[in-house]
Amino acid sequence: MADSSLGGLYDKAIDRSSAFEVLQSRAEAKRLEEERQRDQEDRERMTGGRMRRSRTGYAVPERDDRPTTRSRRRRRSSRQSVGEAAFKSMARSVARQLGNSLVRGILGSLKRGF
Repeated sequence: MADSSLGGLYDKAIDRSSAFEVLQSRAEAKRLEEERQRDQEDRERMTGGRMRRSRTGYAVPERDDRPTTRSRRRRRSSRQSVGEAAFKSMARSVARQLGNSLVRGILGSLKRGF
């Protein structure tokens, strides 16, 4: 080994990080960044995005003078009215009958052809 031209190159042991360790650290950094961003979005959603600096320098939500969720108008129910349900039922039955007629006609013409 002493006579080799590469002898001195490999004498010193170096502990480098493996590809697994590099990928694992990247995944952990990405997870932490996503968690931080999710926390920030939650904070903005709760405060409406308005923050102010307190005397201590920390960000605190501004006071919100809007009405609370209980006094806000509620969304209209997503249930169908009687007319909508009747129309939907009628449309389905017409489509079913039309589909059955077409299938019978196609299969009947195939059967006659043989």
